[in-house]
Amino acid sequence: MPSGVAQWISSVVQSCRKNGFVVTLFNRIRFLPHITSGRSDERHRAERQAVNSSIQGSAADVFKKSIVALDQAISSTFLADHPVNFASPCFAVDHRLDVLPVLQLHDEVIFEVRTEVLTEAAKLIKSVMESAVKLKAKLLVHMRAGPSWGEMKPLVI
Repeated sequence: MPSGVAQWISSVVQSCRKNGFVVTLFNRIRFLPHITSGRSDERHRAERQAVNSSIQGSAADVFKKSIVALDQAISSTFLADHPVNFASPCFAVDHRLDVLPVLQLHDEVIFEVRTEVLTEAAKLIKSVMESAVKLKAKLLVHMRAGPSWGEMKPLVI
């Protein structure tokens, strides 16, 4: 394990021991009361949870920020001329929609996109998701496209 990673893990655990909680990149808090337990199994579980919560929670924060940014970008780019009521139960069958988010699955977002705007939509989605949050490391988005989920192939943008 690279020394920087080991140092970071140690600092997360030490901070959690001191405060009783960990904080994600966007300041969400998870309390871990067993971090100072006298029982080693409880303490070790809390230490793993502290590190995992910092990583997974921060990844979720970044993903949520990118989803909000995507909603704004797609709405302003593809829906500006025909507003849609997304609260309506029939918005999904509204054929005016060129780009429709249909599913969020773990760290993926699945869209239905009209073929005529696929390249434009893919460029927008990739750009927005890669730039929604500024980090030291560049976030990379991998795209796939196809007529069905099972037939998707990598899409190079």
